[in-house]
Amino acid sequence: VRLPHAGCVAIQKDDAVAELMIRLSPVAGLRAPGLRYRYEDVISQPSLRDFAGRVIFVGLQKQGEDKFLVRGGEERFGMELHADTVNNLLSGINVRSLGGSGDFALTAAMAAFGAGLRVWRPYFALRWRLILIATVIAVYLALVVYAYQEFHILLNTVYHVGAFVLAYWTVGRLARRWSA
Repeated sequence: VRLPHAGCVAIQKDDAVAELMIRLSPVAGLRAPGLRYRYEDVISQPSLRDFAGRVIFVGLQKQGEDKFLVRGGEERFGMELHADTVNNLLSGINVRSLGGSGDFALTAAMAAFGAGLRVWRPYFALRWRLILIATVIAVYLALVVYAYQEFHILLNTVYHVGAFVLAYWTVGRLARRWSA
């Protein structure tokens, strides 16, 4: 860490940290009544049988502090992120990206598919070309969702779809220029 983390006092300059992609639980489930206890209430109980066989997190959670911005602009407390991390590990969920070479290969494949599609059907009417492009992108996005749900792989959809559309458009422009 080069600079102290503004949202977490536990992370300081020169700390060694690991990075993990977390599959987030619905925040309502993490904040449901009966899942959170005050530390004082827990240690004052004569028996801790209510907590047997559970994973217990002890930590500080204060409004305005220890909050992190996650997808969709949602704010989560650090303890909620820790709970999701442990839940991911216990469930065997390991969210990961394809990596540089895999991402490059898929980007190149999408570009080749876009170019090949334009060569295969070069003279469709504009409406049919747009429908074809939208259908290919919809199928691709469905496969992205499937890859995430089944294999916990995050794909870089912006590059892949961009490569497909750019190659499709470029081959069309080149074909028009060469045929004129």
